[in-house]
Amino acid sequence: MSTKEAILEEIRLMPDDVTREEILDNLADGFAPDGEAETDEEYANYVRRKIENGLRQIENGEGIPHEEIKRRLPRWFK
Repeated sequence: MSTKEAILEEIRLMPDDVTREEILDNLADGFAPDGEAETDEEYANYVRRKIENGLRQIENGEGIPHEEIKRRLPRWFK
């Protein structure tokens, strides 16, 4: 699978109401082309960035309420 095909597949797996920012964030933070495994340090930095981003969103009142997540979850696992 080419890098382009892999990126398109990642986007297809995202929920329909995903924002452009979420798409770019997910692709920039976590996509490693075929044959390029992430190191432990890169993965730790990725996880740290995601946690910090989530905490910042909560502080800004941008978090997704638990009930909304429960409603969205079935669509993510079709």
